[in-house]
Amino acid sequence: MHIIHGNAQELCARAAGIIAATARAMLAARDRVVLALPGGRSAGGVFDALARAELPWERIHIFMADERLVPLDHPDSNFRLVKERLAAPLAARNVLPPENVHPFAADAEDPRAALEAYSATLARHGAAHDIVLLSVGEDGHVASLFPRGSVLDDAPMHALVANAPKPPPRRMTISRELLLRSRAAVLLCLGEAKREALARLRDPAADWRDCPAKLAAGLPGAYLLTDIGA
Repeated sequence: MHIIHGNAQELCARAAGIIAATARAMLAARDRVVLALPGGRSAGGVFDALARAELPWERIHIFMADERLVPLDHPDSNFRLVKERLAAPLAARNVLPPENVHPFAADAEDPRAALEAYSATLARHGAAHDIVLLSVGEDGHVASLFPRGSVLDDAPMHALVANAPKPPPRRMTISRELLLRSRAAVLLCLGEAKREALARLRDPAADWRDCPAKLAAGLPGAYLLTDIGA
């Protein structure tokens, strides 16, 4: 795992640069790249920088790493942030086709059917994420994979969370299995409140079930960007 230190603004730009460079390298050898994105304040700065990147966006597909089960225009919606800070600016530049953006139908009447449909859509695009951007939570969670959570051993590509320890409790998340199939990972660990999570993440003896971010950190070519000093 590559660890990069800096201030939050610099690190958001660095994260976007890593994602863009990784996507360019992958697109030299394949037709498309599948990018998974989270919500959260930290990710917003990355989206702003990524929206300015010169990439063949027509060959990049965007999926959600996790989503809250709220309407897509709700303030708590992860996709709302992705749309406002990345998808809409790219669409305004006429570089990202709308069919390349894949929100989860979070307000569907049947979340289980919506989950199966979302996994089927990802399966049509290779059944894995080429690049995943994740923000490490204060408890060491990534996406909606929470420490000792009930879905950590779920086998499907995506899982429904009914009892997340932070609101809102009902969510969709990538599964552990799907995360481990990712080809590259960029992790943000920003803010002093995440110092303990960072320590667990970097502790070889820590159990990944107590810090699911360790799953992403163990991926080949993983990057961890943090503004927390030693």
